[in-house]
Amino acid sequence: MENLFVERIKKLIEESGITQRDLAQDIGVTESTISKYLCGERTPNGDILLNLATALNTTSDYLLGLSDTDKKNLNFTELKGILARNSKDLSPEEKNKLIEIIVKYR
Repeated sequence: MENLFVERIKKLIEESGITQRDLAQDIGVTESTISKYLCGERTPNGDILLNLATALNTTSDYLLGLSDTDKKNLNFTELKGILARNSKDLSPEEKNKLIEIIVKYR
């Protein structure tokens, strides 16, 4: 029987329709690392866990089995934190587009 972390990641990957390769690129790990997560051979560190939760539109609490709510409803402060952690690879145009989206839905 798989552990809850593995089950939840597999479920969210399937629901989101993304590939393991895309997920790996989104969170800054190799595709091999994602495969090891899905086999239960490895677990992510804190930063990667947060990025994994963000990429799968959920919370780290859900992935770890601390919550049964699988979708994340971001508040403005959480969203700013996510952007600060992950925006280094965005172009100025992409950053401006994100700001427009955030302001629109705030």
